[in-house]
Amino acid sequence: MPLFIPSRSNDEPGVPPAWLEVQRASKIFDEMCKAFINEVRDLPFEPVPGSIRAQDAAIDELAVQLVQCARDHFLFALDHALGMSKCLKYPPTSHAAYACARTVIETCSTLHWLLETGENTVTKDRFARVLELYSRDVWNERKFDLRVPESIGKTEKEVRDSSEQRAEGAIAIADLLSISHKRKDRENRPIFATLMDATARVGTYVEDADLDYRLYSRIMHCETPAVAETWLVHPNITNPSELLYNPELALRLVKSLSTWVARAGRALYSYCGHDLKEMDRRIQGHLSRLRIDEHR
Repeated sequence: MPLFIPSRSNDEPGVPPAWLEVQRASKIFDEMCKAFINEVRDLPFEPVPGSIRAQDAAIDELAVQLVQCARDHFLFALDHALGMSKCLKYPPTSHAAYACARTVIETCSTLHWLLETGENTVTKDRFARVLELYSRDVWNERKFDLRVPESIGKTEKEVRDSSEQRAEGAIAIADLLSISHKRKDRENRPIFATLMDATARVGTYVEDADLDYRLYSRIMHCETPAVAETWLVHPNITNPSELLYNPELALRLVKSLSTWVARAGRALYSYCGHDLKEMDRRIQGHLSRLRIDEHR
């Protein structure tokens, strides 16, 4: 009897052979992200003795807001990482995955900036950075509310007074902790730290990732050359009933986001003082299954 070799996997019915590897990689990536989500949601509230988080907590309770902010950034990045992965599952979307990927790398780079440690970054620097993010959030909300005050049931004065009260609260904390800040007037938000623009921040987070970020931004703004070069699935012009797939680009997305998410998770766990050896072992298991070199 002749040996028959199936053209597609029995456990992935209906998936074209060209997309099988992407489908499998997407599922491995999902396992990694969901494991992080389950763990981060259950992170203990009390700081681990000897951790950088514990050192910060000994100085001021602002450390609680710092770790909550970092946790929220990581969960937000993981949420969009799963969104990217969903876009790659059969039948894949053509370009939507890039929008999710752009959010992931930008959010991870902000988390890395927020929790940065080392000789040149001390507790007050991290506190200044969480106040800076808070100040930006307050002013973004202020700008939005001032555009539609009637629809939210407030007067312009009430919107300005509310944002000013929150700004003064942040300034009071900064003064208490001897954190330098500057402010032009009440119409401008207080500045507590310098946050690089997103492209530069991403490039600092992961070498050459700023190139990916620029590309994803061009795709999001529907620049024709970028869109034409990055499709993941596309009708065959010569045979419109047939679809063409670009699995190499899809696999590159999965591998890039895997390394970005792993690095962000490691930064959060390191700051909180959790077991990095066990985490590294599990991450390496996922990366090995995705055939990602360890040095990445």
